[in-house]
Amino acid sequence: MKYQASAVITSQGGAAETIAAAAAGDRDAFGTLYNEHRDMVFHYLHRRTGNWALAEDLTQDTFVRALKHVSTFSQDRAGGGVAAWLHTIARNLHLDHLKRAAVQREVLTPPGEVRPSRRAHADSSSEPVMRRAAAADAAKRVHALMDALSPDQRRCIEMRLLGLTRFEIAAVLELPHNTVGTRTQRAIIRMRQAAMEVAA
Repeated sequence: MKYQASAVITSQGGAAETIAAAAAGDRDAFGTLYNEHRDMVFHYLHRRTGNWALAEDLTQDTFVRALKHVSTFSQDRAGGGVAAWLHTIARNLHLDHLKRAAVQREVLTPPGEVRPSRRAHADSSSEPVMRRAAAADAAKRVHALMDALSPDQRRCIEMRLLGLTRFEIAAVLELPHNTVGTRTQRAIIRMRQAAMEVAA
């Protein structure tokens, strides 16, 4: 997928106009969205997958899905604008890929290989199982503490949990990186306070 467009999105208003034009069938308008946000989407997916080719494929899929659903874009629902909308699509596609890969591994692994391995390593496998259980429990506690945050703080923390840096979050939310840093720090402080209140 290659687009060439001369327009540059310089504001939320400009982005809304470009989205409206793309929804009306203007291919150049969608090309503008692609050129503006392609690198952000690719770098996010490459960091999540660690695989250049897979990240390329998922990036293309992200924009294919965005083009298919561009008429449903809502500035209010997207929260952080076009970048946040595309980030959500990319994240969902990555999660779909992980689910498919897990199913494929389960289906393609011969039963004769799985069962002896499980019996032979029953004792040694208990430790990683316990670690996963502890991690899942910790994740539940973190998400419960996030209820104490404002919507803006919660959005920053969610993206940090996804592995985005302060600068990448700033790009997605179209905010100064200092603002993102401040919101994240305040969110961490608030979550610590909430944890102490629960423990008290």
